[in-house]
Amino acid sequence: MKQALDHFILAIPVLFIKQFPYAWIAAVAFWSWPPTFSVFFLSVILIGLLMLRWQSRAWISNLQREQAFNDGKFYVDQPPFPWMEAARKILILITGATLLAWLLKGQLGLSFWQIFLIIVGFTLFYRDTQFFGAPTTYVITD
Repeated sequence: MKQALDHFILAIPVLFIKQFPYAWIAAVAFWSWPPTFSVFFLSVILIGLLMLRWQSRAWISNLQREQAFNDGKFYVDQPPFPWMEAARKILILITGATLLAWLLKGQLGLSFWQIFLIIVGFTLFYRDTQFFGAPTTYVITD
């Protein structure tokens, strides 16, 4: 059963799953409406994040099934990314988003904080590898 679920999630293209950040725009834009709208879009975001994590785990599990024969050795390493560089990039994003939100406040019927959260949230979700580094996984088998 686990193998069938792994094949299921691996068959879904990453670029299709990676479209969940667009739900962030709707979640923030509709936060003044009844809460069910925002909760629905936040659920889509949570499902998208979980599916990306599940796909990564399924890939490693599938590789282990294919490459580590008869309980052979299988080592997975995921090097960390530099936190200071990520913090610097996020600070630049927050500064730019603050300026842009200040210039656009009141436009499209959105407040300063809505525009700010849309810009910061969408950018962090969609361009996560630019801020936190591309996920690199080293797999070593016997």
